[in-house]
Amino acid sequence: MSYDLYVSIPCENQNAADGIAEGEIGGIEIPNIYTRIQLLAPALRIEARWGRLKGKDYAHEKYRRLVSHFPDSAQTTYATELISKERAYMQQLGIWKPAIPDMGTLPSHSLFLQFQFTLAKPYLSRDDEIFYINDNPVRKDKVFKIPMVAGIAWKGNLRWTATHMMVLRWHEFHDVNQLAEERFRLTRLFGDEVGEGEGRNLAKYLDGLSQEAASRYRQLVREYFKRTGDDPLPNHAGWLRFYPTFFDRISLEVINPHDRQTRTGKHPIYFESVPIGATGTFSLLYVPLGPVDENLARADLQTTVEAIREMMRIYGFSAKKSCGFGEAEEEIKGMIVTARGQQELTSLSQLTDEVSNVRW
Repeated sequence: MSYDLYVSIPCENQNAADGIAEGEIGGIEIPNIYTRIQLLAPALRIEARWGRLKGKDYAHEKYRRLVSHFPDSAQTTYATELISKERAYMQQLGIWKPAIPDMGTLPSHSLFLQFQFTLAKPYLSRDDEIFYINDNPVRKDKVFKIPMVAGIAWKGNLRWTATHMMVLRWHEFHDVNQLAEERFRLTRLFGDEVGEGEGRNLAKYLDGLSQEAASRYRQLVREYFKRTGDDPLPNHAGWLRFYPTFFDRISLEVINPHDRQTRTGKHPIYFESVPIGATGTFSLLYVPLGPVDENLARADLQTTVEAIREMMRIYGFSAKKSCGFGEAEEEIKGMIVTARGQQELTSLSQLTDEVSNVRW
């Protein structure tokens, strides 16, 4: 069973909590930091007072000492004892930083983009861990327990950013053909729209911008996939492939709602986070899955890198991004790779110029 360890080593008193936090209890060594945190969770049900704190508050304090460190987030116990160790294993397996694919075996006009970035604002997300001491854990890899951004999360954030930029241009210029063509491009890059064919969600919202543009968009899709006017829109995958990103640090953010009368905080809420200064690697593969020429590929990639720049610097890619979470610094270290070679990258603003100079 998944929870046998909670039965064999219960966190029933202060000495047990101290031992778990230090890595040993009852003569049993507990070297893994994540396991220690899991074993502290049963103390949340204990109302007895251990010293100056109740059992659950005492366990929370022990937990915070494992995942946070002021002023240097790189020196947390979680980072120095778990992340650094698991990172070495992941590097040996080629997981931490995805390897460059063999571009010669991919369809023409394929492109691989990869760069290392540094967080300028903390990153928040939501993990699906069932039993955890913190109600707001950051998402972690299932095996290595390292904070991460899943590939599907990158795809969702980038599509949202690209769609938002498209809508802003529509409100500025009201160009029906431009809206239809840009919408078709996003569908080609990211796949079917949510609610397409059902008249709801994203598809419904975009149709509501302009019925004329919506008709033109559907005409473009049918022409590209060689469908007649009576056929439903085809289901298809996007041309962009996203890789997960793993971070080298973990920390805590706190939100402390204040009483309106006394103006004092009463119940701080802790969020696990990836702190400012943490680094990760963004990787993306563009693989045309249909007819394509150089002009079409270049237009696809210009749209993609403009959205990447805006997502990283302006809109964010984190939970609570409207509050400023999940932004990256301008300086990066990366490359653009095609079958004809690679180009170095040093900043996000450089992306657009480098894509315009790509040769396949």
